[in-house]
Amino acid sequence: KIYNLDLIISGGITKKNAPSEAQVSKNFYFLDDAIIESKSLNTYQSAINLKNYCKGLNNSIIIITDSYHALRSFLSFKSQGCNTIFYDYNYQIKFNDILPSVHGFVTFNKAVYEYLGILYYFFTLKINIINLI
Repeated sequence: KIYNLDLIISGGITKKNAPSEAQVSKNFYFLDDAIIESKSLNTYQSAINLKNYCKGLNNSIIIITDSYHALRSFLSFKSQGCNTIFYDYNYQIKFNDILPSVHGFVTFNKAVYEYLGILYYFFTLKINIINLI
């Protein structure tokens, strides 16, 4: 509301006979004005399913997601022609992130998963380099 932008929640049905992730989030946070996209099961599908919505916008979209997942989301939506603003998570690696611990393992695992995901999206042409320029 502060930025006068629509709120779109994306996330499909992950379990048979259950509501979509988008619908659960909308209901849980009482986001009555939110638009939901409930067919997508991953970032690429969200970008594809919201492609036409983006074409009708005069504004940019801001994607709010996990800080590790932000780059892949940005590149996926940008590849589909969405005028996307990169949300600045201002995340800085801390010494605690690299220590051998459960926290360090989780942090490392998230980073590796996302960078491998970006490579996979590049090689399968889900991220289109030409649209990024």
